[in-house]
Amino acid sequence: MTSLFSRRFAVVIVAILIGTLSRAASAATLYASSYEGQSLWSVDTVAQTASPVWFTTGYANPDSLMFDSTGRIIYTDHLNGYMRRVDLSASTDTILATPSDGLYHPTDMVFDPSGNSILVSDYWDPYLRRVSLSGGATILASGSVHSGLVYLGSKLYANAGGAPVSNGDECRILDPVTGATLATTGSIPGASLDGLCYDSYTGHLWASSLTSSQLFEIDPSTLTYTAHAISSPAGFGVSPDGICTDGSGKIWFASRSDFTVYEYDINTQLDTPIVAIYGLDDLAPASGPGSIMPEPGSMALITPLMALLTRRKTRAGLQ
Repeated sequence: MTSLFSRRFAVVIVAILIGTLSRAASAATLYASSYEGQSLWSVDTVAQTASPVWFTTGYANPDSLMFDSTGRIIYTDHLNGYMRRVDLSASTDTILATPSDGLYHPTDMVFDPSGNSILVSDYWDPYLRRVSLSGGATILASGSVHSGLVYLGSKLYANAGGAPVSNGDECRILDPVTGATLATTGSIPGASLDGLCYDSYTGHLWASSLTSSQLFEIDPSTLTYTAHAISSPAGFGVSPDGICTDGSGKIWFASRSDFTVYEYDINTQLDTPIVAIYGLDDLAPASGPGSIMPEPGSMALITPLMALLTRRKTRAGLQ
């Protein structure tokens, strides 16, 4: 009777824990970087809440962030010229590239399709750089690539143009080997392009414009674009920076002017404030290619529990 009870109790406990962790994993819709707050956050867009998951070391100021294939967060330390990788389950923050690798004030990133290196743009320097995950960086191209980067198939798209120490004013298709410009939208009047993402719902690229309170929807084939005006409920302009999509009709962007995550509904063309995070800069989806799912650290709780239950079963002679 005791052995049967123990087995049933173990099954119930594991089921409850897995259910709890599944709900926790699904709660995080986005992850966000806080530049001034020197931290990384998880965002629940349904509950409209945010929680810190990491406070940076060495006075790092996170700008762009994304996930590697194992669920670790990679972010650019814009102010200090570093690229870093955080393993939340192990509580480690590892340096991947430094100013000695040629990084000045790195901004946005994208994985090379091989998964072995990362392309990174720089706000101060016009050169696009390739950072190897095994160490070191090389210059890919010039061309004033200061912000958003997206790979779509074998094509590399970048927000570029403009003067150094500025955001781009056009979206370009670049040769991923030489960095040469293959096509461009041309200069977009009034644009200060920052974030860039691909949305499978529309089949288009979406770019944020930091100073003009607009999102630009860009056809990746023709590079024609449509401007979408946005504003806060208070009536003043927002400053869209980081941007990502759920692929189901919603665009999320980080506003630098009021440090607020907004949700933009593509169908209604209405934007809604979700949650405020001091120092908010960039966003990354919590599910999808290269992102983290389940939430970091969740399996680290299941493993020791299963080991404990196994030891109890062994002592009870159940194996």
